[in-house]
Amino acid sequence: MINVAIDWGSTSFRAYLFENHRVVDRRESSCGIGSINIDPSDSTFHSVFYQQVGDWLTTESEILLSGMITSVNGWVETPYIPCPVSCNDIVQTLTQYRTDKHTLYFVPGICQHNPQADVMRGEEVQLLGLHSQRAADGRKQLVIMPGTHSKWALLDKATVQRFRTFVTGELHSTLLAHTLIGRLATENGWCDDTFLNAVSLGHRTSGILAHLFAARSSVLLDTMQPEQVRAYLSGLLIGSEIREAHDMMHDANDNVTLIGTDTLIEKYLIAFKALGISAKPAIANATYPDVTSAGFAALIRHFNA
Repeated sequence: MINVAIDWGSTSFRAYLFENHRVVDRRESSCGIGSINIDPSDSTFHSVFYQQVGDWLTTESEILLSGMITSVNGWVETPYIPCPVSCNDIVQTLTQYRTDKHTLYFVPGICQHNPQADVMRGEEVQLLGLHSQRAADGRKQLVIMPGTHSKWALLDKATVQRFRTFVTGELHSTLLAHTLIGRLATENGWCDDTFLNAVSLGHRTSGILAHLFAARSSVLLDTMQPEQVRAYLSGLLIGSEIREAHDMMHDANDNVTLIGTDTLIEKYLIAFKALGISAKPAIANATYPDVTSAGFAALIRHFNA
């Protein structure tokens, strides 16, 4: 019976101890797979795993793992299963792996081929957890997970129907750190008005390539200050992301929920409000500390049924 679940990503390790489908303990560390010096065998992952949660485990323990630990760069690579995807679909496609002491189950990623190829690993657990927490009002729900690769997913009938990935966060970081466009930016500069104006610009234009360069030329011509550059680029990219995802917004009838860090969610909520779009952050309920643990609980219930 599964009683430990782990969200093991590129930069973090989050573990949950369950008892009767409830979280009784949790822990987090920075030992994501990107920080681990991998050797040709699986001994490094094995060692980190037992260092992090070994004291939780009994001889009967079984463990559920999701995130980048299931990728080609992780411990055990799992297949992608195509949308639509439900809890039952995931449980039926778990990849079993045996250590010298315990049985581990690795969660598959999910994918789609149309309108273009797209994949996700780890976020599907959050999506299923969010659905399990919300009241069954019969409406489709659009879930947005801002980050390095921002995910937009449509939930309906307890399944992930389809999703899209936008490289908003990665592009913002790259522009600031590795291009002439962001070189003039002040390190911690920000301007709320600049952000809002850039959101509007990104949302109403069909292409932003020329507008991106304006982050440099405007500073050189003294029409923008260096401390405005970060806000301008952020607003322009977020506005453009929302514009590109317009068809998904229509499908959800403004039933929009955000999952992520407080800082990113706040930026997106400000952007949505400026564009006249209703959106709300995901709210943890009394049973589970976050949507990831709620998703693991839903998978464990299906597994143990």
